[in-house]
Amino acid sequence: MTGQAHEFLTVHELADLLRVKERKVYDLAASGKVPCSRATGKLLFPEAEIRAWMANRRTGPLDRTERPKVILGSHDPLLEWAVRQSRCGLALLLDGSRDGV
Repeated sequence: MTGQAHEFLTVHELADLLRVKERKVYDLAASGKVPCSRATGKLLFPEAEIRAWMANRRTGPLDRTERPKVILGSHDPLLEWAVRQSRCGLALLLDGSRDGV
């Protein structure tokens, strides 16, 4: 794709964006799986709709940076009891000896 922003992408530009062969872009357009319009016999793909189409077909976790909330630390019976009684849903990983308890 060129450095200029365009409202519509060509078959070649979309193939580059999707990292597929141009033939695959034609197949996607013919089957109606990708948003497109035809102007003077030439297929054009609205960039905003293509990006939305790509985002809607994403697989895996949506936010890969979000991690589960966990309480980590040395074993503390009072803390363990309080967290379990609160039913807050936090995971506990209490590791360490009970020597000081």
